[in-house]
Amino acid sequence: MSTQLESTSNIQSLTALSRPEIELLLCCARTQTNRELGSKIQQLVQQNIDWQYFVATWYRTPDMVNYKGLKQCPGLERAFNKNAYINMALTGELIKIQNLLKSQAIPMLAFKGPVLAQLAYNNIAARQFVDLDILVPSKEVAKASQLLREQGYQPQFNFTEAQEQLYVKVRSEHSFWHPEKEICVDLHWSIMPKYFSFSPE
Repeated sequence: MSTQLESTSNIQSLTALSRPEIELLLCCARTQTNRELGSKIQQLVQQNIDWQYFVATWYRTPDMVNYKGLKQCPGLERAFNKNAYINMALTGELIKIQNLLKSQAIPMLAFKGPVLAQLAYNNIAARQFVDLDILVPSKEVAKASQLLREQGYQPQFNFTEAQEQLYVKVRSEHSFWHPEKEICVDLHWSIMPKYFSFSPE
């Protein structure tokens, strides 16, 4: 019975790979395009594409997709523009937080989010992310947390000073939410969670 189920699953996987929607997705999943690839995309778009299936599959692998390729497909430019708008707003907020911490001499490092999008794709709009991740030294967590509160960010947990000191020792991040801007900031003081055997400096 198990072997039969595995065989059926394999056949379904191969069938999915042969669909023009998957071929189109793979063509769009390039960091660079050329004339030949552009022509291939145009040919595929002219086929009887199941756009619901394509979009559903695309949302499962957004970071793989070259948005320049996607913009050649009807109905997806709106999704691209919405993602670009959100990313620009989050990047703007990251710059504000960076300047705020810098004004108080708190060292910080931004990672994931817009930084990864820029490094990987040279385009902050070419990746989906929903929050901002910043890293500060553990000794600056209390000060950085207070600055975020002053900017309207609400902490996931409301700690006393003693509780916060203990939390920093056993955990590696604390989340803050801005209800008006609808932005989440994850304040980290360690790259790796404490249950890993090591963490980079």
